[in-house]
Order: sequence, then C-alpha cells, then structure tokens
Amino acid sequence: MEFDVGNHKWHGSVGGIVDEPIDKVWSMVSQTERLPEWMPMVERCTDLNGDEGKPGYVRIISGFMFPQQDGERSWIKEKLVSLDSSSYSFVTEWKQVMWV
Repeated sequence: MEFDVGNHKWHGSVGGIVDEPIDKVWSMVSQTERLPEWMPMVERCTDLNGDEGKPGYVRIISGFMFPQQDGERSWIKEKLVSLDSSSYSFVTEWKQVMWV
C-alpha cells in the first residue's frame, strides 16, 4: 500500500480540566497504544519510524477524526516534534494521508 501526504495545514491546540492526578493522565496521553482511550474517534495507531517519545517519531493514525466526503475513515501521519515530561506537554505535526 502506498500513500501520499496532503499539503493541507491544520493549526490547533487541545486543553481541558481532568479530575485525575496529572501523572495518571500523562501516562495515558503520552503512549501511542493508549490514544484510543482518550481520543475515541481513533481506531488504530501504527508505528512508522523512530522511537516513541523521542522527536522524529512518526505514526499513522486511522479513525474518524476528520469527516470525509465518502464517509470513510481518516488517515493521519503524525510526527512528534517535541515532548517535555517535566511540563506535561508535547507538540506534533499532523498531515492527512491519501492512499493510492
């Protein structure tokens, strides 16, 4: 299977108040395999390149994050730009994947 990455740019951030200890929340949001637990529209994450938790790590995310005209799932290529456990923050770049 091959894919093309779209050139669309999305900008955004997510924030909120969670009634749980920060360490418990961080252990969930900073692990690839736990993404569907806090982002229910995600069906699957697949490692593509690099080491999880380190800048440059790339994964493919599939699910229904962004509506598609044909009603099918979205495919996103996500790259970790930075991760700072001391401030409980990370930055990623997302690009829509078009399967051909």
